[in-house]
Amino acid sequence: MKTLFLSGAICAISLSFLSTNFAEEISPGEASRFLMQTTFGPTDDEIARVQKMGYANWIDDQLSKPVETILPVIADTHQDAVAIFKGLGNTDKDVLTHFRDSFNVADSVGEGILNRADRPVLDPDDQAYVTREAKKSGISEGALRMWRVKYIAYDESDEPEFEFVWWSQAITGDDQLRKRVAFAWSQLFVISFADDNIHAMGIQWLADYYDTLTVNGLGNFRDLLKYVTYHPDMTLYLSYLHSQKTDPTGNIHPDENYAREIMQLFTIGLYELNPDGTQRLKDGKPIPTYSNDDVRELARVFTGIGFTGGFSGGVLVDSHGACPTGSPAKAGKYPGEGWSDKDARGKGPNVLDFFPAFHDDGAKVLLGTKTLPASQGPAKDIDDTLDFLFEHPNTPPFISRFLIEHFTTSNPSPAYVKRIADVFIDNGKGVRGDLTAVIRAILLDTEARHPADRPDTGKLREPLLRFVALPRAFKATGEHGIYKLWNTQVQLEQETLRAPTVFNFFHPDYAPPGPIADAGMIAPEFQISDAVTCISLPNYFRDCIYKGTISSKGIGATVKLDFSSELSLAGNVDALIDRCSLLLTGDTMRAETRDTIHTAISQIPASQAADRVKLATYLTSICYESAVQP
Repeated sequence: MKTLFLSGAICAISLSFLSTNFAEEISPGEASRFLMQTTFGPTDDEIARVQKMGYANWIDDQLSKPVETILPVIADTHQDAVAIFKGLGNTDKDVLTHFRDSFNVADSVGEGILNRADRPVLDPDDQAYVTREAKKSGISEGALRMWRVKYIAYDESDEPEFEFVWWSQAITGDDQLRKRVAFAWSQLFVISFADDNIHAMGIQWLADYYDTLTVNGLGNFRDLLKYVTYHPDMTLYLSYLHSQKTDPTGNIHPDENYAREIMQLFTIGLYELNPDGTQRLKDGKPIPTYSNDDVRELARVFTGIGFTGGFSGGVLVDSHGACPTGSPAKAGKYPGEGWSDKDARGKGPNVLDFFPAFHDDGAKVLLGTKTLPASQGPAKDIDDTLDFLFEHPNTPPFISRFLIEHFTTSNPSPAYVKRIADVFIDNGKGVRGDLTAVIRAILLDTEARHPADRPDTGKLREPLLRFVALPRAFKATGEHGIYKLWNTQVQLEQETLRAPTVFNFFHPDYAPPGPIADAGMIAPEFQISDAVTCISLPNYFRDCIYKGTISSKGIGATVKLDFSSELSLAGNVDALIDRCSLLLTGDTMRAETRDTIHTAISQIPASQAADRVKLATYLTSICYESAVQP
């Protein structure tokens, strides 16, 4: 076994050779390692399922599970709040007036109750309390009970609402592979709730965007690219919403943001690639895939997309402050498929549509090779452009390497990249862009299941993935069924759909100075492994293990771990460490790490079983083998 130490002496990637025969018996450690790659963390049940079913059959089983999405859960909660509000005699107009954010309705119903001096401890299960408050408020007991459960869980703001549902599904959801794929796509097709425009449009749009990645993440890449391109949040985040053709008199020019990022980040990258993902060179230098002129030309394609409903009084206001008057041309299924915002903010039906009068309908030349004829309209221009990028020779290796880096290893061999790119090009049935086939090939490849004995195999685990594995491993439960975890950006420098820039939380080619950079390798996740997170991350683990994870406001639902299985092992230190290592490191703990943890636990009397279990869990969760995915 070889070990490459990353960033000094504390971080390393542990390598091991496994047999190449997929049919052989799968050990618990091998199953756990597989689940680190394919889920939000190993559990006893899933380890047993992988051992029984085998890798390929487990993947098939995951693909057969119902798709679990976030927006319906949020929408149901909102419906409950509206029902209570209307139960007080309010009209639909009143709902639109007051229901502007997720729980302003709940505020208007219950703020007086919450702020009363005689308000007792919040307890939706206290029948006497519910009966008394229902009588005082004029609300039915059932409605009040429902409202209090949800209000306690979500407080008075919609901001953490998406996170609560996301964490609940990540911890307890069955369709784990699909969820991990969506999480990976959210770091390629980046939008961020930290952006003022996205925040202003509300949590339902954010949830719908993430659901788009979930539902389509294992479909065809061409379809996924279309859905991302036409999603309202993406048009806002990358500022091509209401982008217009050039108007010299008004100093108006097409917005170039999306034109640049759809090439650089979403499809072909900055430099021309060989089929194995290595850069093509000319005179020893990489060859750019596009120029600034190419960006300006492509920006002309993404003009004339706007909302059919207005932001204020039905007036369509574009990003330059002008008010287009051209009538929208109905675009059929998309834009507009399955999306209407005619409720939460009372601002009308904000559905994307085409406005041909503001689209640049002249001929266009993409990357100097593909001509889009004049007068074919915005829908055809965009479809042809997406086809062009989808068919570009850079896209298969570019997307394949991105997915490999997020699931298995930061430094795949060129041969590994080419094998996956070949599947992207043709899934064996003549279909290009089949993401199910691509993900399957990544996870079952010999470098994923049987890493070569070389120092660049494996990856540093993302902080969020390290943390979510803990409540999964130890069967966490949330009060009232709510997993009230949010604002992890502070402790982990990661929170779903809250990346600080369009380049994600870390740059995909980041290499920390030192041995890794000197070896010509990368370790992107180290960009958010710094002096702050080296302290905040262990502290966050400790809070979860010793105190339960509590919301930032300190009230309402908490998340607690279940150590009942581990308590039975507290008298046997070796068995306790074995269990923690299996669940949190994929059974890769080194002898020196094990000895250190063993010594620390042995100093606690066996009669203090809970203290032994918590220390074993805590030290395992922060050891280097837990930080690295081999």
